Amino acid sequence: MAALGRSQAEEAHAIARDATGQLHRAFPTSPAALSTFGALNLFNAIALARLGRPADAWHSWKLAHRSATALGKNHHHPLTMFGAANVAIYSVALHIETGQAATAIKNAGRIDLATIPSTNRRAQHLIDLAQGHLRRNEPDAAITALLASEQQSTETIAFNRAAHTTIMEIIEGTKRPPRAALDLAARILKAT
Repeated sequence: MAALGRSQAEEAHAIARDATGQLHRAFPTSPAALSTFGALNLFNAIALARLGRPADAWHSWKLAHRSATALGKNHHHPLTMFGAANVAIYSVALHIETGQAATAIKNAGRIDLATIPSTNRRAQHLIDLAQGHLRRNEPDAAITALLASEQQSTETIAFNRAAHTTIMEIIEGTKRPPRAALDLAARILKAT
């Protein structure tokens, strides 16, 4: 996660690949190992998408999906934040990363935010959704998603490069930037 946050997709991929290779032996006896394997595959999926390898990215996501299915619909690991809801929100992020904004937005509509126990992950999901709306030239929907993200976790949106970029694109993309976007930008700058 840290490597992805630093835009170091190659490092993130290498760490996830190596770590998942070590976890196979522990699957039969450890839900924690399966949760960790699933979470690492989600990180790997994003890393691979950023490396321009969409087929490999979706393969990694499918491995995570299988892990979540094996653990059960209501499983949520408190340390890895891994479970079916997390897999669903990563599918939205992966569609954004691979240039499929319409599919991302459609899939996001099927996700109940209340099923995501982490406010950080809810906030990140809403940032991903905002990016999708902006790619579809829907700045009002994008700002609505960003404001919802801020309500979930001010810290997440304040320190998220994608959120900053999205807000700036909204502001710079119009002759009269929406007041909500300007106000959000001011709050985020104040928080950082």
